[in-house]
Amino acid sequence: MILDAAAELIGERGIGPTTMTDIAARAHMPVTAIYRYFPNQSAVVRELTLRVLADDTEALVRPLTETAESLRDQIRAVVAEYCRRHLDEPHRMALRAAIFTDAELNAADLADTRRNAAALTEAAIRFTDRTDHEALEREVTLVIVLLDGLVRLVAATEDEHERDTLIDDFSALAAAARRARSTKLRADDSDAITDMRTTTMARYDSFMTTSKVFSGRRQNTEFRNDPPSG
Repeated sequence: MILDAAAELIGERGIGPTTMTDIAARAHMPVTAIYRYFPNQSAVVRELTLRVLADDTEALVRPLTETAESLRDQIRAVVAEYCRRHLDEPHRMALRAAIFTDAELNAADLADTRRNAAALTEAAIRFTDRTDHEALEREVTLVIVLLDGLVRLVAATEDEHERDTLIDDFSALAAAARRARSTKLRADDSDAITDMRTTTMARYDSFMTTSKVFSGRRQNTEFRNDPPSG
């Protein structure tokens, strides 16, 4: 109940403006009861983050590690679901931002990433003839880390078709990673992967350019709105 209330408020307002009093009111509990479970707001955010990480592992990672089917056929569905969760549950985006600025949360997220990468690597080994398992695990780790970048791109893209294309491209790259050092790719597969990488990077460059322009405009607007000094 407490964490659900915190998730709603953080999704609406962000982490900073959300106070323990606000959480208590949304949870319909006296604030003293909240403090019996959590000493401060940071503790609430930490527990909520751990819950999100555990939920994603259970719902998205575990099915991939237990499947008897080709991972390639399921990667796209998992990537799409991960993006959907972040779009539909705004508190997730706020928590991702907090992870990068909080040493404890960052450490927890990194440990979770490594556990998931190890589990997914073990699953991928069943479907590939690669013997460089350490390199494969590093590549899986990179894919997991880059997944958050994909979420940012998807969240910044309003066109539904463009969102689907980004997810398709990322999923294809993720699937290709597990066989990149395996048997030699067919020429058409290699060309297709190269094209997808080029297209994805072009979209990323375009996104970054747009973001910088927007940021510059916002800073100019804020500067113009500042009261005159003196």
